[in-house]
Amino acid sequence: MASSNCSSRITSISTSETLKYLSNHQDIAKPYFWRDRTGLEADLLLEHGLNISLFEIKSAHTPPRNYLGKLTHIQTYLDKPSTLGLIYGGTQTYARTDGHILSWHDFHLQLT
Repeated sequence: MASSNCSSRITSISTSETLKYLSNHQDIAKPYFWRDRTGLEADLLLEHGLNISLFEIKSAHTPPRNYLGKLTHIQTYLDKPSTLGLIYGGTQTYARTDGHILSWHDFHLQLT
């Protein structure tokens, strides 16, 4: 399976699971995909009232070195407080000072 195909599949599964979770829990968070004119994008943006959660989704089993670089830049465009997260193909979930690293198996825990 090609890497981009696997990445697309993980992004699709993660987005689908997010929508299903929000619907099943009657969560009022609004999900978005965000891209500017230069191609800078966030794979998933969740607006929770006065807060925004930005997520990058990667299929890799280990987090990339600069895993929140694009999201940090996107934060400068937002007029609400925001948190950053990486949903990745690995098995461990943990918090860092600059954001959360979330296994795609249990990233929905961050949605609550």
